[in-house]
Amino acid sequence: MNAKQQKQAVFSLHRYYMWCDQMKAHFEQIALEHGRINDLYSPEGAKIFMYMSYWYAGLYVVTEGWKQLDLADPRVDLLRSSTKHLALLKRYRHGVFHFQRNYFDVRFRELMETGKESVVWIGDLHEALGAFFLQWIDKEKLKLKKNI
Repeated sequence: MNAKQQKQAVFSLHRYYMWCDQMKAHFEQIALEHGRINDLYSPEGAKIFMYMSYWYAGLYVVTEGWKQLDLADPRVDLLRSSTKHLALLKRYRHGVFHFQRNYFDVRFRELMETGKESVVWIGDLHEALGAFFLQWIDKEKLKLKKNI
């Protein structure tokens, strides 16, 4: 892949990041409005589960693209090196985007049962990817200014 194709591919990957970032924002808004939701079958519970699930699944898609594009960032790469968390996130993504007969399929429960550990890791990964994209876009803007 030449430099122009790589740049286009990173911009495309950023789109996937923005989509999952929007799902995260919806998830956080519902959480703020309703606090802790114990009944995931309730309308509020179904919404928070939906937004969390699409956020998590989208985040895994970004990690796939990261690997395919051979991108590098110390913080992102350190987080991605947690094969346990990455495998749980991948299985969660499969649970989201492939029909499961059981409402709380094992693919969802596995990640949820790790509790705060996975929540923190997912939040850190999301934040690290966001910081990478902000820096990358700033660098691309500087390149454009130099060429003007």
